[in-house]
Amino acid sequence: MLKQVEINHKYRKFVDNHNRWAKDLRDSGTSLESIGEVTTQETGRARRFLTGCRRSAVFVGQVALALLILMWVKTALLFRRRRRPDLYQAADEYVGEFVEQYPFHLYPILAKSMELAFLRDLLGKSTKPGEPVLELAIGEGTLSSRVFAKTDQVIGVDLSPYSLVKSTNMPHVSKAIVGDCLDPPILPGSFELLVSNNFLHHITEKDDVVARWSKLARRMFFNENTTYWASGWTAPFLFKKLGFRSKSRDRATSIEEYHAQSLRSREELDSIVSKHCQVDDCVSYLSERTFFLCSLFSSLMRCYGPPTPTECKEFAFGGRLRSGMTRSLTSAVARALLAYDVYQDRSRDVFVSYCCTSKNYSPSGKTQPLACPNCRVELTEENYCPPCGKEFRTTDGMLFLLDAKLDRWEHEYDSEFAAAIVKKAHL
Repeated sequence: MLKQVEINHKYRKFVDNHNRWAKDLRDSGTSLESIGEVTTQETGRARRFLTGCRRSAVFVGQVALALLILMWVKTALLFRRRRRPDLYQAADEYVGEFVEQYPFHLYPILAKSMELAFLRDLLGKSTKPGEPVLELAIGEGTLSSRVFAKTDQVIGVDLSPYSLVKSTNMPHVSKAIVGDCLDPPILPGSFELLVSNNFLHHITEKDDVVARWSKLARRMFFNENTTYWASGWTAPFLFKKLGFRSKSRDRATSIEEYHAQSLRSREELDSIVSKHCQVDDCVSYLSERTFFLCSLFSSLMRCYGPPTPTECKEFAFGGRLRSGMTRSLTSAVARALLAYDVYQDRSRDVFVSYCCTSKNYSPSGKTQPLACPNCRVELTEENYCPPCGKEFRTTDGMLFLLDAKLDRWEHEYDSEFAAAIVKKAHL
């Protein structure tokens, strides 16, 4: 039987596109720094007017939807008095940390608040001060920086240097490595703890990857999306409720494929994880119904992923009145939906987090955890591989540990372009 095509390889095109974009801009003589600047002179007056009208309409729709859902949820909770689990109480306290990042974008606020509550609770019992931690798919490090203290020693690995560059200056990141998280350039048995957030659902061959991860560290923390992540979106959910099950499945499948996800049922995920690990703790959260209510806001912004569209964020925080309304309403609806989710069917949860002890771990006894991505042997302290004679280099604080198929990225990576992207993200 042939294996499915690994969906995670789509992210290689993401890096290729950034490299190509930087090259095209240079060839055209365009200043890369201009990417980080907001220019309105080049847009016509009519177009600016229409853009402003669209932003205003979306904002008004967000406010109206927030008030409607807030009233409906509070009515639904009126006669329910069940004590909220500790995890939900902790998540309620973390909501405020994500409002600025995701205004009126409810699903990432709720999901990341729950993830943070789970990680902070259990990681505090698992880590020792100064002990190195391996974090795979660390990305821009925004969630990682909330999980780990400044004194922690995190070795962060990510495939995209254009995302990873934002993590390099974070105080908890001791080393940033551009590498393949499906088969990390790490010696087996090198770490006591491995963490990976919001990554496993972007992998097709989950069994193989979890097997590799389980050899790297004694304990592992990671989370995953179930099939309800796709079926909980506005269109699939409504189609199913109206009896159009085939259309609902087709829409859910297209959403899953478009967002480079390979989703499995909770039973399949548990089976894969328990094959390679002893599951010490596992929680699921955000039911399909709760996720649907969150998805209404995302659909209004025409956005399926966590990043809030820049124009929506800029308008929401443009002016004291809008900023205050955005913060208060987003926080209120998020906390109301967390309270609502406590009473939902846990068998239809969208997210699940695992805390595991590996069944395949054996300490390496090596002082250097990094391995050559080609030979899989230990690198020297100078990041040199004796068997293949290759020296791996550091650029912008990132060590490029890529195999022969991808090592061209080291030369194609554009520092000025990466800096412009970081600048734009902070505008």
